[in-house]
Amino acid sequence: MNEVFSYHTFILPIIWDVPNSKIGIQEKICSLFDNNPNWKCTDFDDEYSINLSIENMTEDDAYLLYAEYQYFNPAARRAMYGLGAGIVRNYCFRPDCVKNKGQYIIEAKGNKYVLMINAIRLRIYNTGVALFVLECENIRSAEYHYQNNLDAVKNINDYGRRISLPFLPREDSGFYTICADKLTLSIDGIGVFVSDYMELARKTKTAEDVMHNVSFTHMCDFVKEIMSFGGDCKFTSNPKHVNNKENVFYIYPAIDDRMFVACVINDKTCAEHYTRQDDGKYEYLCEKSNMSKDLYELAFVDPAGGCSCMHSEMRRELLEKHVYRRWIDYGTITTVANQSLISVSNFAPTVNSFITQYYQLCCLCLVQRASILNFQREAAAVSQTIEKRGKSINAATTAKILDLQERFVAFQNQLSFSEVTPQEQGVDLYNMIMESFYIENEKVALKEQLESLYSAANTNLDFTLNKGGTIFALVAIVLSLASFATDLIAVLAFFFSPDNVNGLSKFILFTAMGGIFAIIGFVIGIIVLKYRRKR
Repeated sequence: MNEVFSYHTFILPIIWDVPNSKIGIQEKICSLFDNNPNWKCTDFDDEYSINLSIENMTEDDAYLLYAEYQYFNPAARRAMYGLGAGIVRNYCFRPDCVKNKGQYIIEAKGNKYVLMINAIRLRIYNTGVALFVLECENIRSAEYHYQNNLDAVKNINDYGRRISLPFLPREDSGFYTICADKLTLSIDGIGVFVSDYMELARKTKTAEDVMHNVSFTHMCDFVKEIMSFGGDCKFTSNPKHVNNKENVFYIYPAIDDRMFVACVINDKTCAEHYTRQDDGKYEYLCEKSNMSKDLYELAFVDPAGGCSCMHSEMRRELLEKHVYRRWIDYGTITTVANQSLISVSNFAPTVNSFITQYYQLCCLCLVQRASILNFQREAAAVSQTIEKRGKSINAATTAKILDLQERFVAFQNQLSFSEVTPQEQGVDLYNMIMESFYIENEKVALKEQLESLYSAANTNLDFTLNKGGTIFALVAIVLSLASFATDLIAVLAFFFSPDNVNGLSKFILFTAMGGIFAIIGFVIGIIVLKYRRKR
C-alpha cells in the first residue's frame, strides 16, 4: 500500500441491446464472454469458500477479499459474487497480463499521466445492464513523481473518466475540449488500445462528418475493443453498425458520458491539508479560505483550478451535505457525490476498506441506478405502442407490461436493498450514495409508471372480457330460445292433428327462429357499436 499514492477505480454502467434474442439478455451476453478465453469468470462457486485460483491471487488479496466478503449480508453477497443466484456474472480480463503490468495513459492539456492497471472487470446483471470497471493505481516512483500530488489526482479523475465528447470541438476555437486529448490502454502481450479525441475532433468539421463519425451514444473505443478482444463478436456504440448475422452488438452508457470515479488518496500530507481547522472550524467551510474550492474540485471531479461552482455560499452548502465526517478528526475525509466517491487518508484499514468494501457499495448503487433507468426506457417504449390513434393494448403489449412488472419485482428483491451491511459506517455511506443518485425518488417514480401501465392493461382486459361476456350471454340466450321453440313444437303436435302438425311445426320453427335471430343480431350490433373504443 505504501507504494501507491492514489487508487483510481473508473466504473462505467452500460446498457445492452440484444434484439430478437430467444434467450434472456444476460444469458446471451454472458455466453459471449464464457466462450472468450481472454475473459475469466470470477464468480464464487458457493457461499462457503473462496476460490483463490481465479485471478492468481496473492496472500494480501486473499485477506482483503475475506474481510470484504464478511462485511456484507447474505443478500448483498449474492448480488456481488454470483454464488449461482443468477443475479450477476463477474468476469476479469486476462489477469496474468493485466495485473500490475498494464497501463492506463491519460494525455491532456500537455500533461501525461500513467496509471498501473490492477484489473479490468465486467459485471453483467440480470436487469439488462453491466458495469465495466477499470482499477488503476498511481504509484510512487521517481519516474512518476510529478503525478503524486493533488492537482494531478484531480486531472487524472476528470480526464480519465470521460468516455465521450460532451460537445464537438470547433476549429475556430482551437479544438478546445474538456476531455483528454488521448486515452490509451497498453497491455504487454495483448496490445495497445487508443481513443484519440483530438483526432476525432479534427476529422469532424462538417454536419456530414458528424453523421458519419459519431453517434449520440458514442463511447471511447478502448472499452469496446477490450470487450471484443479475442472473441467472435464485436461491440459498437453506433446503432447503425449493428448486424446480428455478424454478431455485432449495440451497447451504450446507461447514465451519461462519464465514468463514475472511486478514488482514495493514500497520503498523510494531503489528509492533513483537507482536515485543517481554523479557530475550531474546518477550513474548507471558512469564508476567508480557498480550501472550499480546492475540496470541491476533488469531490465533484473538476480539473485542477477548474471549480465548477463559483458561488461560495452554495459551495459550502454542498460540501456540508456531501462530506462524510465520521473520521475527519482522525485525519480522514470522505466525500460522496453524484459522480464520485473520494477519500483522503493514510490510515491503512481505511484505504483497504475503500478499495474493497466501499468500491462494492458503489457498484451496488450504480447498478440500481442504471437498472431503474433501463426499466424507465423500456416502460417508455411500451407506452409509445399504445398512445397512437387506433391502437389499443393487445395481448403482446400486455405480455410486455407483465414481464416488466415481474422483472421490477425481482429487481426490488435481488438488487434494491435498504441495508447491505450491519456496519454503521457502511450504512452511512450506502445511504449517502443512494441519496446522491436519487435512487429512492427514481424508484418511486418508476413504480408509479409501471403501476399505471399495469392498470391500463387491466382496464383494457376487463373491457374486452365484459364485451365478450355480453356477446356469449346473448349466444346462450339464442340457444335457450331454440330449445324452447323445439319444446313448443312438441306441445303443439300434441294438440293438433297429425296431418297439420308437420306443416305447422316447420312454419312456427322458421318464423320463431328468424325473429329470434333478428332480435339478437340487432342487440349485438347495438352493444358492439355502443362499447366500441374510439380515438
